[in-house]
Amino acid sequence: MRKLKLLFMPCLFCLISIGARAIDPVQNITLSEAGDLKYYISDADAPNVQKLTISGPLNGDDMKIIRTMCTTGSLVILNMSNATMVSGGASLGTYTYYYDNGSEQRERRMYNNVIADALFEDCVKLESMTLPNSITRIGYQAFVGCSKLASVNIGNGCANIDDEAFYNCSSLKSITIPSNVERIGSLAFYYSGLTSVTLSEGVESIGESVFLNNANLTEIWIPQSVTSIGSLNAIPKTAKKIAVLDRTKEPGSL
Repeated sequence: MRKLKLLFMPCLFCLISIGARAIDPVQNITLSEAGDLKYYISDADAPNVQKLTISGPLNGDDMKIIRTMCTTGSLVILNMSNATMVSGGASLGTYTYYYDNGSEQRERRMYNNVIADALFEDCVKLESMTLPNSITRIGYQAFVGCSKLASVNIGNGCANIDDEAFYNCSSLKSITIPSNVERIGSLAFYYSGLTSVTLSEGVESIGESVFLNNANLTEIWIPQSVTSIGSLNAIPKTAKKIAVLDRTKEPGSL
């Protein structure tokens, strides 16, 4: 009987070791159906993922997991270039929508081909983000308060960056707005850490105070396609180099 016990103990140790195996902190996942991320990353494993490349359809169920990973977890690099945002799935809570005379609570919802309003609000662990090429709009306050976000790659299908989309992203040093973006909403990069901004040919409209309170912003490159700037505050006084790329216009004449 004693010999049987001795033989059994190593096997039990093996089972415990297998059960306790940690998830690889680098994950590359392709979903065939929206809502399936939970089958790849459990609640116990989610806090340990540091880099995630994800493809396929994502709904509220999937984004709830991802939001948790980059708020209370360890997720710092998120690549969604081949993902598709779709409506439906779990509720993602509420956010505060501000307007001229006050504010109200709104539900955070998923929509087809949109980075939803406040979707990544206060995802304070996130440092690098590659957006889906399929999105057409980055919503209101989509990345507000992402204080460690230093790199953003905007997808090649996005046409609109809504108001306050990157408000208070204090680690964001430079941004290139691709040619597919037509409109940048008011306060979109307010209180970010920008030092240089490049607007590609194709951008048409810059909202009010877009780059206000970027104390270290010194360079802005403006293409000839820009026909509207919301106010002088759209370009802060700290900007020492303002280049209009067709060389036929002065910033004050836009």
